[in-house]
Amino acid sequence: MQQKAQRLEIVEELINPEAVSWSAEEVSSGVLRLRFISGPTECFAATASVDERSDTEVTIELRVGFRTDGPWQSLAIALESYVDVMLNTALEGRSVRAV
Repeated sequence: MQQKAQRLEIVEELINPEAVSWSAEEVSSGVLRLRFISGPTECFAATASVDERSDTEVTIELRVGFRTDGPWQSLAIALESYVDVMLNTALEGRSVRAV
């Protein structure tokens, strides 16, 4: 049985954040779902920096790290994860690029 992807919380502060590779899909007007691999939600969260200043592309930096309110030890397990990122305007043909 295939496990459903877990939703990581987007937070302001992380411990030891690292950039992660992701793939994106627009799930509704102005909402991008970024999919990636991370640890369990009890231990990990994400930050996302979005730049929409260009008329032709949206750039996103996604970082994953330990939660500041989580346990200090975590299972070493890789899970399919996602975050939903709100854009200021609909994608409308702009490309999406990781930075």
